[in-house]
Amino acid sequence: MYAGIFFIYLLAVNLAGLLIFHSDKKRAVKHRFRIPEARLFLIAILGGAAGCLLGMYLFRHKTRHARFVIGMPLLVILWIIIIIFVIVWNIRSGALGSAGPFFHAFFHNF
Repeated sequence: MYAGIFFIYLLAVNLAGLLIFHSDKKRAVKHRFRIPEARLFLIAILGGAAGCLLGMYLFRHKTRHARFVIGMPLLVILWIIIIIFVIVWNIRSGALGSAGPFFHAFFHNF
């Protein structure tokens, strides 16, 4: 149950990351008030790193800034590790229910 809520949260925060990069790019083109870089990173740290990274390259935004080019992929890697940990934790605790055997085939050695 909690795993399902966790993955819905991740989906929502990644969608938010994608949309916030789109919004900031549109604001940049129109020379309007920008979204602070700290807020862009906050969304990524809170789990939206994949959506932010996708938004960076889809909208060609912040792709020349080293802290984004290096930082976002590192946050994606961190979140992949966290997601694997959550899946393995839920397999071992039996919390995945009917999805457990599916994930167990991939993560049974962890």
